[in-house]
Amino acid sequence: MSGLSHNLELQFAALEADPRSDPHRIVDVLNALARELRFIDSARSAAYSQRAYDLACSGPLASAPYARGMAASVLLLSIHHYLLGNYRETLARLFDAQRLAEACGDLALQAEVLLNLAHTYTILGDLPVALEVALQAVAKCQEAGLRQEEADAFNKLGIVHGKAGRHQQSLDALQASVALYRAIGDQSGEAVLLNDIAVTQKALADYENALASAHQSLLLARQIPLDFLAANALCTIGEIYLAQGNSDQALAHFEQSIARSRQLDFKYLEMFGLMSCGQLHVQNDHVEQALPCLLAAAEIAQAIDTKPELYQCYQALAEAYKRQGDFATALAYHEQYHAVYQTVFNAESDRRISYLQIAHDTETAQKEAEIFRLQNVELEQEIARRRQSEAELQRAHDRLLALRHVDIELTSRLEIGHVLAVALRSAIQLSSAEGGGIWLTEEAGVVRLAQRAGLYPEELVGACLPLDGDIYRQVVQHPHHVLTTDSAAESACVATLAETCALIAIPLVSSQGLVGVLTLESTRPDGFASANVHTFNLLGARIAVAVDNARAHTELERLVAELDAFARTVAHDLKSPLTTIMGYSYLLLGDNLTSPSEAERRENAQIIVEMSEKMNTIIDALLLLSKVRSTAEVTMENVNMAPLIRDVRRRLANLIDAYQADMKEPARWPLARGYAPWIEEVWSNYLSNALKYGGRPPVIELGADAQADGMVRFWVRDNGPGLSPEEQAQLFVPFTRLSQAQVEGHGLGLSIVQRIIEKLGGQVGIESTPGAGSIFSFTLPAASRSEKADR
Repeated sequence: MSGLSHNLELQFAALEADPRSDPHRIVDVLNALARELRFIDSARSAAYSQRAYDLACSGPLASAPYARGMAASVLLLSIHHYLLGNYRETLARLFDAQRLAEACGDLALQAEVLLNLAHTYTILGDLPVALEVALQAVAKCQEAGLRQEEADAFNKLGIVHGKAGRHQQSLDALQASVALYRAIGDQSGEAVLLNDIAVTQKALADYENALASAHQSLLLARQIPLDFLAANALCTIGEIYLAQGNSDQALAHFEQSIARSRQLDFKYLEMFGLMSCGQLHVQNDHVEQALPCLLAAAEIAQAIDTKPELYQCYQALAEAYKRQGDFATALAYHEQYHAVYQTVFNAESDRRISYLQIAHDTETAQKEAEIFRLQNVELEQEIARRRQSEAELQRAHDRLLALRHVDIELTSRLEIGHVLAVALRSAIQLSSAEGGGIWLTEEAGVVRLAQRAGLYPEELVGACLPLDGDIYRQVVQHPHHVLTTDSAAESACVATLAETCALIAIPLVSSQGLVGVLTLESTRPDGFASANVHTFNLLGARIAVAVDNARAHTELERLVAELDAFARTVAHDLKSPLTTIMGYSYLLLGDNLTSPSEAERRENAQIIVEMSEKMNTIIDALLLLSKVRSTAEVTMENVNMAPLIRDVRRRLANLIDAYQADMKEPARWPLARGYAPWIEEVWSNYLSNALKYGGRPPVIELGADAQADGMVRFWVRDNGPGLSPEEQAQLFVPFTRLSQAQVEGHGLGLSIVQRIIEKLGGQVGIESTPGAGSIFSFTLPAASRSEKADR
């Protein structure tokens, strides 16, 4: 007996001994005890269930029966009869439990009853009814918000479709189920479903995805660990390789499955693996290797009395001995095959007929009882409820179909703008919201509006998600949807639209973490029905994956373009000084006819040094750009600009003296968040450009301004000739240069600046008028008040 069942028995004894005990509480404890024992000790479970039922409708509760307690008791009694194979009694009890669960309005019990009905009808072979009930179970679970039960219902729906040979429908249902198991963190359920998905994909001849699903199942089974499933997944992988025609891989995985099954003493799977190996050897004319496997498989099949597999073993043995030339033994096994096959066929036919009769009789009785029940004053109400259920089922079907169409559209093009537009349009259509937006997470953790729709204003695009509202902060910090139906009454809610009543925020989470947030707003308090919330979560998962794919595609295209530009830069910017170095090196070497003077040698050597330093500067810039691009995450810290500026001025001291520059900076700098070594490079680039391309002499002013959006803008103003709008547009394009910037000027250096600042969550900028100088700027997140106080 488990610890829980023992504690429940102690509770029941204490309640029964106390005459003041609430009879409702006693019924609940009895049912909880019966549920705990239902698969451990079915007989005791049934006794406790019957006792709970009797108490729920007699004694102190005779005048007001406890409908929920009665429903739970009858449901548990139906499970007892199912375990005994009494399917007629199982269905009768389930129909009673359904009636009682509906009477008390318990959605969780109704969903559980529907799941058991679907399972029983599947066993009885009445697949049309099983399918109908499974769909009802899905809808009921969604209505009640029961995610675990919804996952089980989709699983059951997939099984029914699979038995009916509708493999694509089965795959869709199983994938919906595994997504739910993954969302609730049920790794065991996810592992089992992945193996079922692999089997279904194999039936659809989608061998590549089938192998991927089976390997995922195997990996999870080993991590949990779930040894039985690991052995089963190995067998599934072998079957997929066999279907592909890869005999070596199939045989290797069957043998691994056999070894694991023997360790677990799981005879059926060991027998199946041996039989598969034997059949594969026969197929490849390796009869000597096939016979031991098939004989061992037949011996296990006889021991565990599984006749369908036994006659398959006999059939394979007959073929093996026939190929070996032992026709007498082959004939003997062929006769045994036919004898067992006939027995199995007759038994299966009898059982099928019996099961269909049970399903027919029980359903006929149920319909007669239903007709009698409906012949009362509540007839119209009942019909209305049925129509509502049908409408809900249709809506659930429409939502699933809409998600399917969204998947197709999201994968049709990989541009981020297309992905966001399709995703948000679909969300608005599914929710009938008046406005909505998709906010994307940037590298520094800032979440900005990237796409708007409906009444969301256009000027809001680019704004930061208001994390001062608890709702949005919850979604970002603990990725889970948040729904409010009265935004005006909740100070934690920061709605975008003035007339908003209902607001829902859905986190967009992918394998890379939080990608962003989907927000939808409605002017109706009931704007987001509970049945739709699950659909929004599924949509959010799809959007997150699509955004990841689109970003990867965009990054790939950008990298290809940059690599091409990189090659041109290396070819041009490095070849030019290298050619100069080579030319002056030859002059230094001289010849017998002309030998350079000492002064010429020193001049040539100085030019070589200068060209070498120029090449070194270019290489250092390229290495820095590579480091910035390859760094996955940056540790953000509070940065005081004053010491950085001092270091930069020391680095550029020769240049400052050479140009006799006049530099001004503020007495105090605002504190910002960033990475000091990279920010120093930004200042170095901006100041060196201002010195080289500013006025003569250069007059340079440095400054900083706090912005309303939580960012700090740092800037460098020069007194140079300024830049035209066309030149400004080309400034931060990687590996491009303006005519006035001959080497490391407004080109490679500024592309590095842009990459650094974007990596730190900010933006670069340029303000310039021809003849009136230029202002180069960049923004960084401001340090929070608490961080400033700590400092």
